[in-house]
Amino acid sequence: MRLLEGVNTYVEERRTFGAVYPNGSPTLDAFCRYAGDIPLRSIRERQIAAFLDGPKIKESTWQNKYRRLRHFFLFWLARNAISALPMPPQRPLVESPFKPYVYSRSEIHRLLSMVRIAQKNSNCKIDPRTVRALILFLYGTGALLSEAVSMRREDLDFRRRTITFRSSRPYRARTIPMCPDLYHVLRRYMAATRRDIARIPYLFVRRNGEAITSYAMETTFRRLRQGAGVTRRDGAAYGTRLHDLRQHADSPIMPTLAR
Repeated sequence: MRLLEGVNTYVEERRTFGAVYPNGSPTLDAFCRYAGDIPLRSIRERQIAAFLDGPKIKESTWQNKYRRLRHFFLFWLARNAISALPMPPQRPLVESPFKPYVYSRSEIHRLLSMVRIAQKNSNCKIDPRTVRALILFLYGTGALLSEAVSMRREDLDFRRRTITFRSSRPYRARTIPMCPDLYHVLRRYMAATRRDIARIPYLFVRRNGEAITSYAMETTFRRLRQGAGVTRRDGAAYGTRLHDLRQHADSPIMPTLAR
């Protein structure tokens, strides 16, 4: 069996069992271009090492490429298409220096208390109620910001108390339960911002009814964070982020913030 046939067969087999390869496997495709359509049995450790150590890439990318190639060759080793695993030694895993920020109870309270003050300027395009509800939504679900701003009203099922996240990527589409406190937050928000659902389907929108962009919400949160005086004091070069609210999903302090 030759390399190109092996890659195509492997990808189709993985898809059969639910793996997501929307456009094939970029790593395996790149290795095919690098090595050429050679027999699987002729591939040697030095060829894979040269491919992995080619253009300078991030350590995490190197590890991901190594893992995908190893899974590929293990697949064919188990089917006797090759006689030995041609993988070079794996590099030791290096712990990432990046650490998400964990907000304290008082910092979350300060952020929420600052919303109305920070958004009172007429130039602010997002209503304070929307900013507060979106922050609590991220806090209570662990959703990505991109998922939150694309959320539609129909994705909330108050009868079943569930939230459905839709995505073109099957592994990201999911339905999760709505905790009691988030349920009350969203019900109050929906009642206070009732609009023509057919015309404006999005859950979180700007004052003019247009959908909120991730950039606009990030900018709003940056102003909010500065006004509340919430900063990192652990020596990190990066600041506190809206994304870090995901670390607090299902936190026991949600009830005190939702009131």
